[in-house]
This record gives sequence, structure tokens and C-alpha cells, in this order.
Amino acid sequence: MSEPIRLCGPSDVLAAIPSLLGFRPQGSVVLLALRPDGVVACAARADLPDLRDLDEWSRSFLPAVEHSGQVNAILAGFSVADDDGRLAACFASLSAVLRERDCLVLDMIAVLGGRWRSVMCADRECCPSEGWPIETLDEDFMRVRLGIREIASDRSDLVDEIESSLEGSIPPLLIEALGRLDERDRDEAIERTTAYLLADAPDTERSAIALRDLADVRVRDTVLWDVVHEHPDAWSRVAERLADVVRAAPAGHVAPAATVLAVVRWQMGDGARARIALDRARGDNPGYGLAVLVEGMLDHGQPPWTWRAALAELPRAACRGT
Repeated sequence: MSEPIRLCGPSDVLAAIPSLLGFRPQGSVVLLALRPDGVVACAARADLPDLRDLDEWSRSFLPAVEHSGQVNAILAGFSVADDDGRLAACFASLSAVLRERDCLVLDMIAVLGGRWRSVMCADRECCPSEGWPIETLDEDFMRVRLGIREIASDRSDLVDEIESSLEGSIPPLLIEALGRLDERDRDEAIERTTAYLLADAPDTERSAIALRDLADVRVRDTVLWDVVHEHPDAWSRVAERLADVVRAAPAGHVAPAATVLAVVRWQMGDGARARIALDRARGDNPGYGLAVLVEGMLDHGQPPWTWRAALAELPRAACRGT
């Protein structure tokens, strides 16, 4: 996000949500946490639940609220036209849980069948019962205002960005033939991997070497330290190269690169893509330690700067293990 954003009314909220998430939500509820000055502190999203799991589902939003400080909330639900009752039940349950935490719900906005309306607005001229067409929202203005280049039409589009590419997949034997790194090779591997992540174009051989190098924890952690501290202006390019590496990675070699990608996306403020990269990492290796750690931080609503603050206290030599 290029600057703090303040939203004025439900149309602004709905126009901003695709840019805040990186995609247009469907079949889900989005919670925007707003600070007292009206600045958006965070956005959290969850799929519409089975109504038998409403309480547990509602409480899954609490970490984002509790770690954002003193905030109020705006809820937006996205469903199909005949699902009004389910959406109302979700709003009621989530509002009750938020009240327990002294979090005031400022508005609840229902998006049903291509139309939207504020559930809490009693002015029928402002919010008629039939709602307003989605086409009246100025998403492009909000996207430009927030400095977002593009918005995916659905979360599945973001998943596809790093799904395994069968045509371009690197054979596992190619990575295994490179052998393990030893202590004498680590500094060269750190420089080599960082340089590749800053490169302008992907390369199959260099991707294979990067997968081998990032599997070494000391290389992985030092590369992350260097990227976060020394190259913040190149995070977007680094994320593109890492996405290339993850797409080409064969089973059993995905988790390190996907987790590094998740951290970089998180630092960029792209929580949706960070989550998807973590899903790829955990799908490849459910117990991969760094992925579990970062997922826990995101689950508890930790903002990106907490990672940078932690690294600021950690010397590069500690990551390198020297």
C-alpha cells in the first residue's frame, strides 16, 4: 500500500477490498479493521462457513483484530443471490464475537447477486432494499490510489501463479546431481542465489541451483536477510523470480523457495499471495519449520514490519551461522 488509506462509506469499502486482498472475493466474508483515525489497519478474509461452525469461524478473525490495536470493524460479505440468510447468520455471529472484544462494527455490507447494500443503513434512498449494481463501484480509481498494478478475478488465479508447471518442471535428479552444499560453498551460494533472484529473466539451470541452495537453512536465512535489508526496492522482481522457481520445483523441493516467496510477498503487503505461497510450502512439506512460523505470524495478524523489526535485531552473521 503506497499510503495510509481512509475509506468514506460502503462504496469506498467495496471498491478498495479487491486491491487490499489482491483479488475479488467470492463466497466469503472480509473484515476491515479501522483505527480510530479511520486508517485501514488490516484486512482479513475467510470463506463462508458451515453454519454449524459459526462460532469457531467467527473467532478465527480475532487475531487480526487483537494485533491491530484499538480498532473498529467493517464487515463485507460476498455471496450468491439466494444466500442472504447464511450471510446474515455470519454477520450476526461475527458481530457478537467482536462485541466481546469491545470492537465496534461500523457497517455490514452484503454483496448478493451482483448488487450491494449496507445492512445497517436505514435510509432507503441511500441503500435501497434491492441494493446498488456492483458496476457503480470505481475499483480502478481505488487500485490506482493504492498503487496496485492488477487485481485477479478470483483467488484461484493467484494460486495458478505458482502452481507446478509440468512442462517447465525441473527433474528431481537434476537437483540431486548438484549434491549438498558444504561450509566452503555457502558464501558463494548466498551470493549466487541473491544475484539470481535479482535477475531480469528466469533460467532453468539457475532455478535448479537455487532450489538446491535454498534447501540449506543458512543460505536461505542469509538470502532472506539480504533481500529484506539490502534490496527493498527490488522485492517485486525477487518475488517474480521466486515464483518462477516455485513453479518449476519438483515435489519434495518446493517448501524452501515457496516460504521465502511468502516472506517477500508479506513484506510487500500482499497477504493473499503470501498465504498461497505458504499453502504450497506446507503442501510440499507440512512440518517445514519456517513456513509454520510465518503462518503463525500471519494467523495472529502480525503486520510485515514485525518481521523486519526482528531481523533488525539479528546480525547477518547469525543467519549465516558464523
